[in-house]
Amino acid sequence: TQFDQFRCQSEMPPLRYAVTYESLRDMSVARYEQLRDMSVAQYESLRGITTGHLRMPNSWDELCVTRLGVHDSCLDAGLQGLISLYILFFVACLIYGVWRKCRNNPRPKQKRSSRQSSEVGTSLLRHGIPMLHQVGYRPCIWGRLLQFCYTVLTVILLVLVLCLCLDVYGLHGTHWKANALLLEDRRHWWAMYLWIFQSAWYLFLVVFAREIRTFFLVRCPLKEATIVFIPTREEVEQFAASDHFLVKVYKSLTCMGQKQGRSYKMTECHVTTTEKGVRCIWYQHQLMLWGERNCFDVCRVYVGDSIGAVRGNTGLTAEQAEDRLDQVGPNCTRLEVPTWTRIAVDEFCSLFYFYQLTVMWPYFYWQYWRISTCGLVLIGVSALISMYIKRENAISLSSLAKIDSTCTVFRDGKWKAVHSKMLVPGDYIRIAGNGWTLPCDAAVVSGTVVADESGLTGESMPQLKMAMPKDKNNAGRPFALEMPDCKKHILFAGTLALRTTSQDKEGAATAVVLTTGMNTSKGQMVAGILWPKTLVFKFTEQLKVVFCLLALVAAAYFLAAIYIVSRYHKDASIPVLWSYAQATVANVISPLIPSLLVVGQTASAKRLREQEIYCTNPQRITVSGKVRVMCFDKTGTLTEPGLQFIGTCPFDPKKGHRSTPVPVSNLIEQGKEVFLRGLATCHCLTKLDDKYVGNEVELRMFEATGWHQFDGTGQLPTIQSPDEKVTVDMLKRFDFDHTSMTMTVVISKDAGFAPDDASTVSSPTSTASPRWWDNLIDRVDRVVETPKDAMCYTKGSPEVVKYLCNAKSIPSSYDMLCATYAAQGYYVLAMAGKSVSSAALDKMTRSDLEQGLTLQGLLLFRNEPKPDAAEAIAELKSGDVRPLIITGDNILTGITVGRRIGMFDDAQKQVLMMAGTEDRKDLNFSTVDPSGTTQKITRDQAMKALDEGLEVAMTGSAFRFLVTNGKMVDPEWNGIGSAGGVLLRTRVFGQMA
Repeated sequence: TQFDQFRCQSEMPPLRYAVTYESLRDMSVARYEQLRDMSVAQYESLRGITTGHLRMPNSWDELCVTRLGVHDSCLDAGLQGLISLYILFFVACLIYGVWRKCRNNPRPKQKRSSRQSSEVGTSLLRHGIPMLHQVGYRPCIWGRLLQFCYTVLTVILLVLVLCLCLDVYGLHGTHWKANALLLEDRRHWWAMYLWIFQSAWYLFLVVFAREIRTFFLVRCPLKEATIVFIPTREEVEQFAASDHFLVKVYKSLTCMGQKQGRSYKMTECHVTTTEKGVRCIWYQHQLMLWGERNCFDVCRVYVGDSIGAVRGNTGLTAEQAEDRLDQVGPNCTRLEVPTWTRIAVDEFCSLFYFYQLTVMWPYFYWQYWRISTCGLVLIGVSALISMYIKRENAISLSSLAKIDSTCTVFRDGKWKAVHSKMLVPGDYIRIAGNGWTLPCDAAVVSGTVVADESGLTGESMPQLKMAMPKDKNNAGRPFALEMPDCKKHILFAGTLALRTTSQDKEGAATAVVLTTGMNTSKGQMVAGILWPKTLVFKFTEQLKVVFCLLALVAAAYFLAAIYIVSRYHKDASIPVLWSYAQATVANVISPLIPSLLVVGQTASAKRLREQEIYCTNPQRITVSGKVRVMCFDKTGTLTEPGLQFIGTCPFDPKKGHRSTPVPVSNLIEQGKEVFLRGLATCHCLTKLDDKYVGNEVELRMFEATGWHQFDGTGQLPTIQSPDEKVTVDMLKRFDFDHTSMTMTVVISKDAGFAPDDASTVSSPTSTASPRWWDNLIDRVDRVVETPKDAMCYTKGSPEVVKYLCNAKSIPSSYDMLCATYAAQGYYVLAMAGKSVSSAALDKMTRSDLEQGLTLQGLLLFRNEPKPDAAEAIAELKSGDVRPLIITGDNILTGITVGRRIGMFDDAQKQVLMMAGTEDRKDLNFSTVDPSGTTQKITRDQAMKALDEGLEVAMTGSAFRFLVTNGKMVDPEWNGIGSAGGVLLRTRVFGQMA
């Protein structure tokens, strides 16, 4: 009534009838403008009217300040102008894109050969991963201007979102009150428009981020480019055996109409110049130079592909070193710790963070600030945790890759000290001891080096690195970092040189630099960490389908929410309907899912650390819950890392052998001095600070003899008996070869050496008495044999040594005896020997020495299971995880260890053993009882045993036969009838070397 009286008395034009202030507030903009322009007195009278919901400023001046001096019509015009600005930007981008496309392809039918050579370059290989061609770009003024506008418009969207949310609440303590910018109904419409537009804007920014990087650049020939993009195919390692039907449908839909380049990762490289002015780029921390093929390519400096060629590198001149440094770059890994800004940009520019922002800010707008605040705090904390972990990992990796030391290099005919960054392939360097870190991969030329490779390979025992052979017979042997036989001569980057020995006056070993920088073994390890393979698990593949199904459900709920709200609230506006539907979608696909995963993984990692279990990648914790088969190595994993030398089993052609192990101390009493000398000398041990280092088996074997070793006159050591009455020199040594499974040495015979009967069987012409024609050996070339004043010993796998010996020295019970010891859990090696001539050693190869041997006996070691191995296996089995053993040892040894730690079920009294035949064309079957006794059975009996549920133990030969013939996972092979075939029925894989 008061309002009607005031309206009638005023001189204002007639207003629309309004019962409450809410009706007045919802009037048109024009009417509100008229009301706001009335006199101060009229306004004061109106402010005094008492209504239930009236909320007006205290003064006319406050009203003007509250409105920020902007009329609603001006705000509408400003927002419309902003929309016009975005439309103008889209039109400008369209015109620029058409111009850019026409400029890149002015004549589609031109010759592709010349253009391809100038623009694209050649295909490259990186770690065996195929890469696409290089593409050159350069910036232009229009592209830079549009990129600047794109950045500004992106920020404006964030500012608009912030202003709309603040207009709902106002700023406490300021003149900015609620609803100061826009009336509530008009603000709802603008909020809906802004939500739709910014969602499309940021979705485009995230999805097409790779295309945006090149859109604002102009493509040009590589010779004119300042930026080079190299699309690299991402290497994927599949861990899902088969895809679900829905996963296949998802992949087919996502790949539909997809270009080939979409499956590649784009790497941006900026073109710079070297000190000599050569154009270059850095791709994955490796220098690539502009070459004759009109592209950037890696320049590799090879120091030789044979032992003779590598040994021929005796130093460089300063000019040669400078040229090679300009070609391969400095000897360092260019790892820079990213700034917090860079990490934040990489972290938040992802699809899920875009979804979280899109969903959370409407909660603020609709005054659900408690829910949105909690969500944003959780998202922010998880993001900070992820950023902190990434930065700490980057710092750790940078410190791991950094090597800063001084090296002694032979240049310009003299030794000089240079920084490790200045090393180049072909440099001749000295190896310093006392824990010096190797800055490069190098081949030992002279002396020996005891190296600690635990930081690179995890091998706890120091390794002995020997000089490359310098005789003419080995000069033509191939030499490469990847060859197993060459690793005993190579010092790897990042390892520690504990001790060096040499005959030069400096007492230091020398080596030739093979590779530097990212081409070293340590550089390859760092590259594997920086650019790992993408591991595709069944969990991750199905997770995409789950989100797609949730999206379909969310779309259905979106439509249902609009229908239900509009039906029961017919006066609800479209923005209100939209907000209800959007909130329903947010409840179906929670924006907190990524944050919850990060928090859950972090909490899981913390619980694991409390149990002294450390996880370097918490994202794998989720996948680890799906593990159903756990494969264990035997030695050092299920069993103790150290071995116990139990004794020997010497063979005598006349007396046979003993069934129980013979201690080393009893070998002399039994007249087995030849065997004892083999135990004391057939090894590759070296001495470091009064301690012997080397292979664990050889160390235990040598310690059992009680003999001593010290540096001899040459590079090979001298061995002496405990009473110092016997001293022998090591003349030649061949380290353990993984292919032949043997290790061989040649030692000198001391004056009191009297070989037993077994050592004289090695040659049909050997005799104990001197031969009268020995003085004619220099005049008759190889017509007769020279005196055999040296002894050759070979030790290795019993199966291999057997075929290297004379048949007369092999007892008939040899195979049964080896199997019996293996079934009792012994680690068994065999040793054989023969007499040779030291004068003919230079002309004898390894194969010459390792033939016609006489069997000396067996070496028996025992590897006890760890105390907690049985408990760990039982815990895995209780969690429905199937444990199994994969070992290079004898299959019977693996079965025995598996029984002792409870890997087989208690009801399993027998185990079915599969082994390949000698011709590798079929399988042999046998059963093994708990005592280790084996009994051969037929194929039909073996298949019946499989039907009865017997578990399988197979050798490496059987494994290769089944895989080659496609029978390993065939459920129908011989009627096994179980998923996974014989693979998931096997508990022990033995002799898998």
